[in-house]
Amino acid sequence: MHSRHAFLLFSLCASRSRSCSNFAMDNEYRLSADTMDFGSVPYQWVIITRPQGVPGIRSSRFGYVGFIGKLGSVLEEKRVADGMNAAGLTCDSHTLLGTQYPGRNESLDNIAADYICTWALEGFSSVADLKAALGDVNFVEASDPFFQGQQWIFRDAFGHGLVLEFLDGRMEAYDDFNDGGKTGFGILTNEPSFLWHNEAVRHLQWKQSLVRSAVEMPGSWYPEARFQRLHLVKSGMPTPSSYQEAIMQTVHVLNTVTVPMGSQRGTDSGKGEGLGDHTQYAVIYDSKKRIVYWRTQVNQNLQRLRLEDAGLEKGGQEQVIVAGSLQLPWFNDVSKTLTPKSTASTPGELFD
Repeated sequence: MHSRHAFLLFSLCASRSRSCSNFAMDNEYRLSADTMDFGSVPYQWVIITRPQGVPGIRSSRFGYVGFIGKLGSVLEEKRVADGMNAAGLTCDSHTLLGTQYPGRNESLDNIAADYICTWALEGFSSVADLKAALGDVNFVEASDPFFQGQQWIFRDAFGHGLVLEFLDGRMEAYDDFNDGGKTGFGILTNEPSFLWHNEAVRHLQWKQSLVRSAVEMPGSWYPEARFQRLHLVKSGMPTPSSYQEAIMQTVHVLNTVTVPMGSQRGTDSGKGEGLGDHTQYAVIYDSKKRIVYWRTQVNQNLQRLRLEDAGLEKGGQEQVIVAGSLQLPWFNDVSKTLTPKSTASTPGELFD
């Protein structure tokens, strides 16, 4: 890392970590979503395509699409914050205050935590595939402050999830099969730990079971409120009747944890998560169809990239898209769909 970039990033991130929300929908479309919530750091988020076979961290079995940060002129090409590979495996990183990584272990493959998503996306087809490889690696503290206090969530096309946390100098891996709490609820936010949040939702379910239920919709942006709000909203959704409806339900749930810019009430004041913390971008993953949708803080229109169109096959060319590019449409002009009322034989036909 360039020394000037390292100093600037450290000074920005020392007091401005990022909070995020991740969830898997409760249906068979295998849709999941993630928000990148960050303070007022002048990052430009770039989506990069890395084809199969491009030199990576340990293996390049799969091509992938990843969100990476650009600060000034420095593009951290291999430090992926969020992404999905050609097999439908996704990886997202979240702040977890209190994270403590293990020291180096000379009997294992030591990899800096900066590169966990890169390692996962280029090397594994599923959560089970990735989980089987965890015994051979040792993740040590990141050199980039942006990734130093983090937890990770992986999801795949089979509906399986895996949470990776580093507590008391040990790696902890937890299944999250979105199975109503047997392993998890298909949700990850931030501190406290994943297991704490699961137990809190089980307590919430107990409240709901009472004759006089004492459950309110949590309204703040703190991690436990977002976690419980996600559970309550997505578990109340009906079964979608179409793919489009499934995507729109995901957007509705996403809206409940999208933090507006500015100093919002119910967010951290800067002592922990970050000053001015807000959702800089949000991504929806379709792990079955291998599609990435995203929107940004200044463009709420969904953008779409099908991985089959991204040139991820071996020998493909690396490409980039600026996630918040002004060239991306932020509205649809519907003037060409205006229809004379007289052409509709019945009012119903006009509005079907």
